Amino acid sequence: MKCTNRKQPPGAWDRIAELLRVTGMTANAFARHLGLPRGENLYQIKRGNNGISYDLARRIHAQYPNYSLSWLLTGEGEAGVGVGATVALPFCGDVWTLESPASGGGKRLVVSS
Repeated sequence: MKCTNRKQPPGAWDRIAELLRVTGMTANAFARHLGLPRGENLYQIKRGNNGISYDLARRIHAQYPNYSLSWLLTGEGEAGVGVGATVALPFCGDVWTLESPASGGGKRLVVSS
């Protein structure tokens, strides 16, 4: 039986759209603000082709530390958990791409927000 009462975390584009709304920037301006050469990375997220990479989350978090890495990467938790808090992310085989190994493992990676 599937639990339907559980609120699903916002999708990757929903999280980016929230940041665009708060900053008042276009996707291209936001990408340049983060040090990306163009907004194509963000548009690929909008199309559903990509998720938010660790590098992109790190760039956003560096500019907007009130948005936790956990929320940026997974959408779970609160957008602004505060400086100094820690969160546990599912640990995947490759931290840079978040590709999960076939065996799983259930380990957690704890990072500071």
